[in-house]
Amino acid sequence: MPEIPSPRIYWANGDANPATLAGANLDGTDVDQSLIIGPNGTDGLAVDGRYIYWTSFAVGLGPGAIARAKLDGTAANQSFITGTNGTEGMAVAGQHVYWANSMSDAIGSAKVDGTDVNQNFITGAAVPSAVAVDGQHIYWTNTGSDTVGRANLYGTEVNQSFITGCDGPRAVAVDGQHIYWTNLNAGTIGVANLDGTDVDQSFITGIDEPTGVVVDGEHVYWASAPGGHDGSIGVSNLDGTGVNLNLITGTSGPRAVAVSVAVAQVSPALPPAFPTTPQGTLSEPQTLTVSNTGQRNLSIDGLSFTGADAGDFIVTSNSCLGPVAPDESCHITISFVPQAEGPRAATLQIGSSDYANSPMEIPLSGSGGSPR
Repeated sequence: MPEIPSPRIYWANGDANPATLAGANLDGTDVDQSLIIGPNGTDGLAVDGRYIYWTSFAVGLGPGAIARAKLDGTAANQSFITGTNGTEGMAVAGQHVYWANSMSDAIGSAKVDGTDVNQNFITGAAVPSAVAVDGQHIYWTNTGSDTVGRANLYGTEVNQSFITGCDGPRAVAVDGQHIYWTNLNAGTIGVANLDGTDVDQSFITGIDEPTGVVVDGEHVYWASAPGGHDGSIGVSNLDGTGVNLNLITGTSGPRAVAVSVAVAQVSPALPPAFPTTPQGTLSEPQTLTVSNTGQRNLSIDGLSFTGADAGDFIVTSNSCLGPVAPDESCHITISFVPQAEGPRAATLQIGSSDYANSPMEIPLSGSGGSPR
């Protein structure tokens, strides 16, 4: 079995010659300023359980691209997705990657295998420069209008002014409770609730040109690139206290920043229909396996049923009550208790610390038979 990589923080050294992607332990030790050599104009980074992704764009050098490599920096593909247009920030979530096409005012998307590319998944942005995703929405910064935009994961219900009053919004990040963004001109990180309320444009202050931000279950990290030259990686607690502006120094024009994550996978993702079960009778259970394929502990923090027949399904056992370590699994069993005859359906929502994919939605179905 391959060794599980230790959790890392990654950033782009945009002013190095040649440019590099770098990495370090979460406490700022074991710094590698040349993990990957040769990225071109990287303003976006993202990681999942297997790969690190980055954007490639340089003015005057033609269309940009999305690149990808293994987490150890090997097997780099500088042209994983091509034809992007002024590519800046990006995000990866579940089976899709998203990026900001700053020169065409659009958000692009593709499957994580590089297929089904749509350079205009969301249009009407104003010089978008960063993208973040959770299990329900996609968010982006509009540097041309000093706003943060939001849409659902289908690219509809677009709100280009979801959060207003920013000052040079450059990067954006999201977790299970809040959205964060960098105010490049003001030298701050802003924060708001996921519904856009309780906006605080000065959540963290005193940062010299913050160019990237990322958040995990414990900390907020950011990149600082004063004047586009030597800079640092900073960190604070999730509540904005304990600010350390120089967790990692010796960087060269750091821009994008990313951090190792927990990655939740459910099997089967499409469970078979429960057999016909008499109304009001408990069926035999089905078992769902929740696996953590990332580099951080996974927490399952919510199980709920939604849909027309949500009351027809129950959780009969749950071994996912504690942290699920990397490369480990836990189990949830579901039973069917039809409240009426005929086809019945609902969705199990699994909330977790895999913020990019939370909640995961598992479709459930069955058929109610005549009462006994």
